[in-house]
Amino acid sequence: MYMTDHTLTFIIALYIFGSLITHAQNTNDYQGSINAEFSIGLTGYAKDYEYKSIGVAASYGKMINNSSFIGIGIKPNYAFSDGDFDGFFMPIYGEYKYQPIREAGVCGFGKARIGYSPFQKMGMYAHIGGGIIIYQKWELGIGASYQFARFKETGFAKTYKYNYHLIYTTLSVGYRF
Repeated sequence: MYMTDHTLTFIIALYIFGSLITHAQNTNDYQGSINAEFSIGLTGYAKDYEYKSIGVAASYGKMINNSSFIGIGIKPNYAFSDGDFDGFFMPIYGEYKYQPIREAGVCGFGKARIGYSPFQKMGMYAHIGGGIIIYQKWELGIGASYQFARFKETGFAKTYKYNYHLIYTTLSVGYRF
């Protein structure tokens, strides 16, 4: 069976994610979240060509103290534009989240992600944002996301490669478990 580097990376990420979920059943220090995210081009090429992205970000990890979380995640998403290229991205990322008060009914948070999309549309991924957590279960967030994109177009018996730096405003709604 032939296995690419991308397939191996995906299998390793799934194994790590599954191991964290299994271990989480034994302790309250582990937690996860799943967020529906919608992004709109903020600046540059993404704004000029009205790029949008829709996806789901799933993160899982450990509280390292009363207010700091570190974990890993995966974000399958689809970027599209009315008059330009589109594509599927699936960055695997590390995440840091800071929430100063864990027990309050409503509290704020800030988070940062950095990762890489090793599948169909490959490239660097980053996100920084914040928002509110409601009763430790629901998250509402806003932030800025970056996705490096490499697109290919074939025409007149020649293949052209395009490199895009897509910067988005991202809105999210999520559930914590």
